[in-house]
Amino acid sequence: MTEEKKWRSPNNDYGPEIGLDNGDVETFKKEPEESLARETGQNSIDASYNSLVVRIEYHLFEVDRTDIPGMDELSSMIEDCYEYKKDLPKEAVPLKKMVDRSNDTKIKCLRVSDFFTTGLEGVASYDSEKAFYLLTKGSGVSYKGSGSGGSKGIGKYAAFVNSNVNTVFYYTYNKDEERGYIGVSKLRSAPIPETDGLMTQGIAYYSINDKKEPILEELILDPGFRREEGKYGTDVYVIGFNAESDWKWSIISKLLESFMVAFKKGTLVVDVDDITVSKEKLQELIHDPNLPRVCGKRLYRDIQAQYALLFDDDIISKNIDLRDLGQVVAYVKKYDANHSDMATHKCVLVRYPYMKIKTSDTLSKLPFSAMCVIGDNELNKLLRNVENPQHTDWEFNRLNDDKPLKKKTKEAEKLLRDKIREFVTEVMLADSSEETDVFGAGEFLPSAETGDVEVEVKTIKKDIVHTTKVRKNKYAALKKEKANEDDESFVHDTGDLTDDGDDAKKQGGGSNKPPKPNPHDDPNEQGGHGATDGDKPILKKLN
Repeated sequence: MTEEKKWRSPNNDYGPEIGLDNGDVETFKKEPEESLARETGQNSIDASYNSLVVRIEYHLFEVDRTDIPGMDELSSMIEDCYEYKKDLPKEAVPLKKMVDRSNDTKIKCLRVSDFFTTGLEGVASYDSEKAFYLLTKGSGVSYKGSGSGGSKGIGKYAAFVNSNVNTVFYYTYNKDEERGYIGVSKLRSAPIPETDGLMTQGIAYYSINDKKEPILEELILDPGFRREEGKYGTDVYVIGFNAESDWKWSIISKLLESFMVAFKKGTLVVDVDDITVSKEKLQELIHDPNLPRVCGKRLYRDIQAQYALLFDDDIISKNIDLRDLGQVVAYVKKYDANHSDMATHKCVLVRYPYMKIKTSDTLSKLPFSAMCVIGDNELNKLLRNVENPQHTDWEFNRLNDDKPLKKKTKEAEKLLRDKIREFVTEVMLADSSEETDVFGAGEFLPSAETGDVEVEVKTIKKDIVHTTKVRKNKYAALKKEKANEDDESFVHDTGDLTDDGDDAKKQGGGSNKPPKPNPHDDPNEQGGHGATDGDKPILKKLN
């Protein structure tokens, strides 16, 4: 077999035609930089080797197009795709952009490198059961086990959506002292000249032979970087990186949201160009004005809440035993009325290897934030089976073909939710030496199964919970309707919401007093003043 380093695209054997847009890539287009940070961070943590700390580097550099292996060939292949679909605007527009960017004299690239990891096994043998093969040629299959964060086999596509030519190079120097690299380009099917209707499969490999095997030598693309002997790991090169002005802080924000627990434990350190993200730097980064500017209010609050749950002194934590599923660790932080805007009212769910998966629904209007960390145990294994490709939710229908396992997994997840709810309730209604304002506890931890809670807890003091009955009112639509014999009507007067969907009164406006239902204030009675909230009317009379 002749060996030659060049781009090769397999034919489709008269099979399906593959378009430029496919589900694997589309999954990560909504937040490309954030998805790249999450997926590469997760892969690196999974591959930890002979060290308590994994280190990752994200470095942007620029090179001449001639310094990128096979760039002329790649540009020609992209142009073939464009010529084939130039009359179809939906594909012609992105393909033309790819043609233009592939011909740029200077090309920006992003290098993502990890250290103190195993590297990718199997680069020399290109064994179909080993990591290097599965990363570069697998789709929907993975080499990772239950202890790993990713197991769907499509997270790698996050790198492609960050490339303006849909091209990535993978280089690894693994613990078996093997070195090698391969280039992968996600294109679309195009006719193969001088054939009877054959087309390409929509993917190309910069490889050593017709079997599209890796090139077993060192790859040097970043002029200022070269791996030292014994520094095992993997380098992912995103060719034609879509670098936005805030790309560094976009990556940092997602790293903080997704791996705060790993940073706190000291198992992860990341350099995003000239900015280091580590346990020692977290406080500085949390208060950097660039972070809220990139995040937005809600994400910034969530990141702050995670930081507070892991670093503040007034946190209440508990090891929760889930029987044969293993243990989880739960953390709760209570906020007073002056700092209630910092509360999330939810629980962040983090699973081994210390990556945030999701946030619970709102548990209460009470001012608190919570976190639950799932270890490397049976619960972690079960929930991994129902994790979506983005690793942001648990979807039980993924087990429709295995009803017993689906039932077991749902029961395990419900037990987890119940235990979290129980612990948060215990913390929020605990004895306090001082009277604590917990207005809103009437809606504390409602569930879809049990319906609305009918009491409103106003104060907690010395184990005494004072409650008042809340009368449910049905509010009329915001239009004038006959309310009594005098044709008087009422409209809502308060209850404005902010852009965030929160009660405007909680953010500085209006009274903080709890509602005082008055049985004598009946809007349907002659002379009534309407329903009130403290001293302010909820409904006012229309004459």
